[in-house]
Amino acid sequence: MSIAELHNKAMELADFGDISKMKGLLEEAVRYYSEAFELERSAAMEAKNDNIGEPSISVLLRSAASLGLCCKRLREWNN
Repeated sequence: MSIAELHNKAMELADFGDISKMKGLLEEAVRYYSEAFELERSAAMEAKNDNIGEPSISVLLRSAASLGLCCKRLREWNN
């Protein structure tokens, strides 16, 4: 998948997480956020490796970090 495709899919999953959270389905929300985190982290790392430039890299990194907080994966950034 391209960086844009990874990011778009991550944002779609994050939206599903938000909906689940609003419905009180917290475990389901965390699953969506976790999957979104994985995709956004991949997009951020691909952007960094491809050197697509700023502010795009920083925006993707910040987004991945925010999703990591949502799914309580605070120390998972390896690579």
